[in-house]
Amino acid sequence: MKKINYKNVSRTLITLAALATLLFTTACGTSSETASAPSGTTLTASAQEPANADAGVPFTGIEITSRDIEVNIAEQGYYVIPVILDQGWFDEVFAPYGITVNVPRFNNGPEMLEAYTAGAIDFAQLGLQPAVSGAANGVDIRTIQLIDDAEKNILLGTIAGSGIESVEDLRGKKIAVTIGSNGHSFLVKRLEEAGLSVEDVQIINIDFNTAATVLEAGEVDASVGYKTIFDNATKDNGTEFSFIADATGLGIAKSILTVKDEFAEAHPDIVLNIVTLFGKAIEFIEENPEETIRIASDYYGTDPEIVRNALPVQNYNNHGNNEIADDLEGYIGFMYDNGLITVQVNVEDIYDDSFVKEAGLYEEK
Repeated sequence: MKKINYKNVSRTLITLAALATLLFTTACGTSSETASAPSGTTLTASAQEPANADAGVPFTGIEITSRDIEVNIAEQGYYVIPVILDQGWFDEVFAPYGITVNVPRFNNGPEMLEAYTAGAIDFAQLGLQPAVSGAANGVDIRTIQLIDDAEKNILLGTIAGSGIESVEDLRGKKIAVTIGSNGHSFLVKRLEEAGLSVEDVQIINIDFNTAATVLEAGEVDASVGYKTIFDNATKDNGTEFSFIADATGLGIAKSILTVKDEFAEAHPDIVLNIVTLFGKAIEFIEENPEETIRIASDYYGTDPEIVRNALPVQNYNNHGNNEIADDLEGYIGFMYDNGLITVQVNVEDIYDDSFVKEAGLYEEK
């Protein structure tokens, strides 16, 4: 396959405001029961307290031997962490051992890779493309768990009535997307299917959260973003969008939990407990959709109806962990062939299924 030449790609700088907030400000210390998280803020699940020498095994059933440390888990809009915070599980599991869990919020995967590189975070919820890109660029992280498979949540949208009715109509047009995100690979694949490449369009690099805003302002002709972003713009501004593609069938929309290699090797007990809590939260989301809607809308300050419409397309599940290795293998090949990474990456070096297996969240094919 011919590699894509990115000479025409517009590369704007991605803001590091979230990283700066994490590195230079104090965590707000909001209690988990009333937690809310505007973009760029950090929530602390519990106050730093000395370990209790008499603390037993937590309710997860997994012994904790680590003591008196801070753990930083980056998030970017998934509902798993809001559920864990609302239920008080980080506090319940880790506080007796003097372990504080901080939850800095970021706008996209590339920002979180910067934070990993700076040593500011230990875990991050990423898309497949940022995870592979990070590994290809020397960020020592491993994929350890599936969060969701939201192939109907990544959309290629235009303003209704623009005259753009298909991907084929995008030749010569300006398209907004976050370079380095799952949406980036989604766009490349859909262009390829339509007989186009990035050389046939003008790519404008944006923050994913501005996908609707740049369309409304007339700065671009089409934009890649999440369903919730477009739904919020319709609710707030009355803007009508038309969607010409989603990520169905592409195998690129999975979101995953990653961890810094050094942290996983030093604190496998914490990693296993966090994987278990993520699995528990995903089960909660599946079984309690209305409660999840309340929790997520409170946490993100979003209209409950927006969350209600988004929840079905985000497809949270604990059942696809055995598919991640195959997905990563295919993704690595696609990214290399299309010039999205310049070095080959071995799946064995970036995927570790030992934690989901020990947590009982892995199903044999």
